[in-house]
Amino acid sequence: MPPKGLAATLARAKTAGTRLQQSTEVLNSGLRAVEKTLVELKLGVRGGVPLRLPGDGLDAPHRRLTFGKFSNEWCLAVETADSNEIVPDEDEWEWQPLLNCNRETRIAAIDVLPELVSILADRTEKDAAELDTKTQQLAEFVTEIGADEDLPF
Repeated sequence: MPPKGLAATLARAKTAGTRLQQSTEVLNSGLRAVEKTLVELKLGVRGGVPLRLPGDGLDAPHRRLTFGKFSNEWCLAVETADSNEIVPDEDEWEWQPLLNCNRETRIAAIDVLPELVSILADRTEKDAAELDTKTQQLAEFVTEIGADEDLPF
């Protein structure tokens, strides 16, 4: 006969708590793997996407999931700005590593990670093409002024 009343509720809670803890560990491991992969790509660019949480109302803070360099370390972070402006000033944003955010925020980040990676790839390609053009321009200038050092142009 199954337990009744409070004993049954506690048994269910214990089972659910164990599942939740295990799932949270898997979530954290997956997010660490994504962050490690992005860092190892050495993209050298920063990008962010809006991040909404379930239940966010009109008065919710501005929030974005960002990959960038924070305190001299590349990481996934959640930036938040409590501002009435449509687009807050850059100095209004505060950041926290994604892995230090609450579980609700980490879960919401999963939905926007593909868009963030796409933005990072696009920005990296754009910056690389621009740098190629500028490097060629510099090589022509160096040659023109006769400063033919042993440069890798």
